[in-house]
Amino acid sequence: MSTMSATSVHRLVVERERGQKRTRGHQDGIVKTIKGIKAISALEGYNSSFCSGSLAHLQRLSLLQTLDSHRGCVNTIAWNESGTLILSGSDDHRLVVTEPYSKRVVEDVETSHRANIFSAKFLPCTGDRRAVSCAGDGTLLYTDFDRLEETHRCQFNCHSGTTYEVIVSPGDPNSFLSCGEDGSVRWFDLRAKQKCAKPQCKEDVLICNNQPITTISLNPYLPYHLAAGSSDGCVRVYDRRMMGTRCLL
Repeated sequence: MSTMSATSVHRLVVERERGQKRTRGHQDGIVKTIKGIKAISALEGYNSSFCSGSLAHLQRLSLLQTLDSHRGCVNTIAWNESGTLILSGSDDHRLVVTEPYSKRVVEDVETSHRANIFSAKFLPCTGDRRAVSCAGDGTLLYTDFDRLEETHRCQFNCHSGTTYEVIVSPGDPNSFLSCGEDGSVRWFDLRAKQKCAKPQCKEDVLICNNQPITTISLNPYLPYHLAAGSSDGCVRVYDRRMMGTRCLL
């Protein structure tokens, strides 16, 4: 590939990436969709730092849509796999599924969470009809939008203290992971159970740390590799193939 000038690459970036969408949560309970530019870092000979802090890129950002979804701070938003729906959770204890471009509310659920919802995700391969969420009271909740009454109390009260994040594994509709203030990462399988009210339950503990674990993430290419960030300033990487929980053993 011949060497391209910075001007040519910049023009290519703008032409190829115009129309990319991003979303942000806000304290006023509104989800905003922003039209912007995303740099192409895969071009041979192209330095991705070229667009860093670019005034031209900032000037091209424009508000595409405002979704008045909640009555409190929006703490979590997640797109579905096809990019047609947004799942949001808030201090108002509600989960809302919205079509961001038509502004149509698909689902608006008053959950059984008793504190601010901090994280929520669609379960993969469920037609965007199932979700998991976690809140400041330490509870996790499994919600089936087609069986709201049945799943309203499908809570996992295993964490002590705040549960910070819940994540799902690509292509797996049955399991999810969570992390919290109690220093644990837990791995739940809905085929084994859809709720748990056992005090100080240890069945689903995958990792136990003496520091709060504040965030977790799966490698998108090798989803058995799990990274966990904790309050001691460390990021630790684990291989789930070498680990297990009492419930799954």
